[in-house]
Amino acid sequence: MAARPQPAPVRLAKTQRQHLVARLLAQHAVTSQEQLVDLLAAEGVASTQATVSRDLADMGTIRVRAGDGESIYAIPELPKEQ
Repeated sequence: MAARPQPAPVRLAKTQRQHLVARLLAQHAVTSQEQLVDLLAAEGVASTQATVSRDLADMGTIRVRAGDGESIYAIPELPKEQ
């Protein structure tokens, strides 16, 4: 049986892509922009490192130390209203 061809990667609108980026950052310990490009590709989304870099800046992501000492991308939580 022949393998089914993979659908061509799609380009998402900025807000859709950033929503997916936020989900991926919550699910994976992302250590590099290239890793994030690869994760997006695995979801069927075409993106470049430059686009991912702009998205991360727009989203206000920060680098934090994970338990193993490696730096990963994270989105700071908004303060809860009192």
